[in-house]
Order: sequence, then C-alpha cells, then structure tokens
Amino acid sequence: MNESKEYSAVIDYIYSLGYFWQSFNALELHLRIYLNKKNGNNSSHVFKYTNMSIGDECDENAITDYKTFSNLCDLFNGYQSKEQKIDFKEIIDLRDALAHGRVLGDKDGNMVVIKYSLPKENKVTVKYKRDLNILRGMAEKISQLGMEISLKGGAKKL
Repeated sequence: MNESKEYSAVIDYIYSLGYFWQSFNALELHLRIYLNKKNGNNSSHVFKYTNMSIGDECDENAITDYKTFSNLCDLFNGYQSKEQKIDFKEIIDLRDALAHGRVLGDKDGNMVVIKYSLPKENKVTVKYKRDLNILRGMAEKISQLGMEISLKGGAKKL
C-alpha cells in the first residue's frame, strides 16, 4: 500500500496520542503511589484494585480519591524542597486541552488541539492552541518525570 504523507501524519498522531496517554496515566499513578506512601499507606496493596468488581467498596486513599491531576501535582510539590519542585504546567495544560478542547487536522494531516473559553455574548476566545507533533516528545518527558517521582517515593533504580 502506498501511503500518502497526510495518511502517515495521521497515523503518527494516533500512535503518539496513545503513547502520551499511556505515559500520562503512568505519571498520575506514580503521583498517587507517592502520595499514598506519604500518607502512611503501604503501596503494595495498589494491585488489589485490579481485582475489584463493580459494586465493591474500598477505603478512600490517594489511589482511590477524586483529586484532579493538578491537585496531585500540588500535593506532590508540597513534599518537595523549593529546588526539587516540578513545574507540571505544560503537562496540565496539554492534558486539559486534549480532554476539553477540539483536535483538528489540516489538509496535510498535521493535528492541532484548540481549547476555547466559555461563551460570552455568543463569542468564544481561543484559550489554548498547540501543534500535536509534540506528543511523542511530551510522552518521553512525562515518562522521565514518572521515573523521577517513583525514585523519590523509594523505588529502586533498575
């Protein structure tokens, strides 16, 4: 099959988006495990949640609570010295735009995400716009942050 440049760009976006989401989900879990441990809980019980069924009840903790990613980042940074704090803003903004914005492609298959404001007098303002060719690089950055957080939480280096 002879793939067009546009088709290849869209396929690359799809794989990069999957890589980003996987890395983002792992980062959130690393934050939750770190916070769970800081709250005096053993992190080894985290895996029991995969065996739960719909309707099962469990204790609320850093793994199960409804804190947003932004809240988790703030709580994590609260345990860090000024020099060790991590600036999560770029990740928070991109994740928020992907969740609440619009992903659009141009005629060449290049993808962008645009997030709009709430309407005022039937008008919206562009609040965020980002070319999504950065997803793969962001996923790698997020994976590195996840490892850093895991090591701060006491994980052993491989």
